Amino acid sequence: MKATFLGALILTMGTSSAFAHGVTRAKAAELVLHRIERLVTLCNLGDPNQPINMPGKPGYDPKKCKNDPSKPKKGITPDYQNNIYAVTIALLDHETEEEPAFQGLAHEVKAEDGTQKIVEVLLDDEGRPLPGNTESGGNIAANAPVWPDKDPTTLSENALHYLIDNSPTTPTLKPFDNLKKFTITPVQLKIGDKEQMVAQVDIQSADTTDVLRVLVLVDGTFHKADIIKP
Repeated sequence: MKATFLGALILTMGTSSAFAHGVTRAKAAELVLHRIERLVTLCNLGDPNQPINMPGKPGYDPKKCKNDPSKPKKGITPDYQNNIYAVTIALLDHETEEEPAFQGLAHEVKAEDGTQKIVEVLLDDEGRPLPGNTESGGNIAANAPVWPDKDPTTLSENALHYLIDNSPTTPTLKPFDNLKKFTITPVQLKIGDKEQMVAQVDIQSADTTDVLRVLVLVDGTFHKADIIKP
């Protein structure tokens, strides 16, 4: 069966016991982020005469790859790494290990005209990325948050590491292994006697209406986590 960006047959099973090879939806979300970073790197493996174009580097342009424009584009443009807002994870019906088992959709911050760039990443049931990725139409948000240190993809990964590393021994975290969506937004928080920007990563699960809120400092350091009741 072939899964597509527009339509995917999603399994109705709701618990993490359904996952093959120990790959939970939370782990799949982390692997989707790794894949996005890799695809952005591929975007910069084209024309050696073009300067590196990566988030945080001088001259960064989120609309461009380094690729030779006369050749097929490799990877995805750096804005997917720097402007990420949300990732959703769905389980896909599959019969063999070679078919897609997880569908990840990485959403950028919405542009001023209401459009939103989205890239689909498919993983097999061992969490390995499958060839090809599908991008939706949309424009880059001029008002996307500016992160002063680590990009939001890295900050999201660090939040997911907190969940993945601690859920095996923390019963209250276990439901969030069955992650269906997370969002990342900047918030101002008073830490000690100083107010500073932190990344707020809200993790939603198919197994509970609670939300796991993980706060990560902009340098990538874990700050705190709370379970938010509806």
